[in-house]
Amino acid sequence: MIRVVGLTGQSGAGKSLISEAFAAYGFAVVDADRVCHDVMEHTDCIEALCTVFGGGIRKKNGKIDRKVLGRIVFSDPEKLIQLNTTIFPFILAEIRHEIAKAERRGSKWLLLDAPTLYEAGADKLCDYVIAVCADYQSRLHRIMTRDRLTAEAAELRLSAQHDDVFYRKRANLVLTNNGSIEAFWQQAECVIQNLLERYGAPMSEQEEL
Repeated sequence: MIRVVGLTGQSGAGKSLISEAFAAYGFAVVDADRVCHDVMEHTDCIEALCTVFGGGIRKKNGKIDRKVLGRIVFSDPEKLIQLNTTIFPFILAEIRHEIAKAERRGSKWLLLDAPTLYEAGADKLCDYVIAVCADYQSRLHRIMTRDRLTAEAAELRLSAQHDDVFYRKRANLVLTNNGSIEAFWQQAECVIQNLLERYGAPMSEQEEL
């Protein structure tokens, strides 16, 4: 039976580096952001979103205009809740499908990289959850650089993030990333090695690593 490790945490904290480390050790990886992007191309999801937010979020080609939708939901917390309530069931269904596919391929481990792991209820699909946190200034600098945001836009995004306490109450393990990339990678390797020592190799066949 496949074991699922959930990965979540604050924007700019360093989840992508942890995901890369798990992939390097042979773990199957499901990126919930990619899943979200994909399901928003599905007709049933498009129709559900248009029912909630109106036809103005649809482009001429029938697809969702993500910029328009983003302006609606990120300026109004209630609208963001509506978006999540609408789209999470589609995302969860696709994540379950991805997990089943990985298991059929013989994967013994899967990393589910999901920023909204708890909000979507995807933590219920996980055997173990890792959260990644970092201090505010580190996260602010990282997302300004990564996403080419102004300080004001970056601060607005971070203001909607959970604090460390939220994750410490829920996750099995919280990693703090306030130092160098090398030090954080070493943290990730220690976690992976501990998991493998407890439960075994990530793939059914060693040569797949």
